[in-house]
Amino acid sequence: QFDTETSGRDPHCCKILCAQFGNKNADTQIVVDTSTTDILHYKNLLETKLLIGHNLKFDIQFLYNHSIIPTQVWDTMIIEQLLHLGFDNKFFHYSLKDVAERRLKIDIDKTTRGEIIWRGLDDKVVLYAAGDVMYLEDIRDLQIQDCKQRTCFKAAQIENAFVPVIAYLEWCGIRLDVNKW
Repeated sequence: QFDTETSGRDPHCCKILCAQFGNKNADTQIVVDTSTTDILHYKNLLETKLLIGHNLKFDIQFLYNHSIIPTQVWDTMIIEQLLHLGFDNKFFHYSLKDVAERRLKIDIDKTTRGEIIWRGLDDKVVLYAAGDVMYLEDIRDLQIQDCKQRTCFKAAQIENAFVPVIAYLEWCGIRLDVNKW
């Protein structure tokens, strides 16, 4: 399970403040302060293991700044959207908080998220960050069951394989000739 907290939304101007790792079987969440520990220490792990995350496209773009290229991902947000294709969006929302409430009946408190930039990595932020990687495997396991039941597991695999690709395309941007356009 993987997530980041960043100093903003733009991976070209903003920094990773911390990286969070979780392991359901070990009931472990680790929050790494990337201002004191180089994210490159985790390069091999991030490039060779399955990363389970929510909206990984965002996090992966920040990893590209450090030449870290994840290729195996399960994005719980993308798969939740796949499973609700055709449903009215006013009934289904796809934030981690919404998905955890819908799937696990768990309320993830997100109030600290907007405070991270000015709070720094104090105890409250570390606990918040660890909470973001606590339930991702449980959500993924339920999604896999639903995908298999609805015969869309192959589609889920394709969607997940595309997450690093679209992250890279967004990170690189495109050359747009305004005059020709």
